[in-house]
Amino acid sequence: MSFLQVKDFDIDSFFDLIRQYHVHATQHFETLPILLAFSPARALFEILNTDESFFKNTDQGRIFSPEGELKWRRIKDKMRVVFLGDVAPPEGLEDRSSELSDLRKVVSELILWGERTDTKKEWIEQQVPHRFQYPVFTTRYSRGRAAIIIETWNNVFGFPQFSRYHSLKEIPGETNAQG
Repeated sequence: MSFLQVKDFDIDSFFDLIRQYHVHATQHFETLPILLAFSPARALFEILNTDESFFKNTDQGRIFSPEGELKWRRIKDKMRVVFLGDVAPPEGLEDRSSELSDLRKVVSELILWGERTDTKKEWIEQQVPHRFQYPVFTTRYSRGRAAIIIETWNNVFGFPQFSRYHSLKEIPGETNAQG
């Protein structure tokens, strides 16, 4: 069974939810979720932390894992929060799971910028140029890439209605003349 839950929160209540979600994840999830969030001053893409000042200043973000995704965006003085996942989230959200009943889940990959370097835990993109650090903890491919697994919930016509980031994984890089 999948869960779709929503609610608008004031800033303090939103941060309370983030703390509850962190505790919930440590108790019920196989791996700690990944945080991808943006404030006017910073962008974070790392394992979930509970930095109160950062969360209270974010404009949007998501905390994702195979178990579920908690996504938010700021609308004036409120945070609109949506949870979509396979494990029930912490209490306090309004259940909208029935909206998923006629939808079909489709899984895809979004390849991120950068190719893994041989010696460092960073991903380099020559086209930007930029060095990225992703919370990928495997080193299976010396010149690998990182990809986000995305679940999209489509209607009967194939149009997306909901989506969530599921997980982050390492994938093989392209082969070139150097091998």
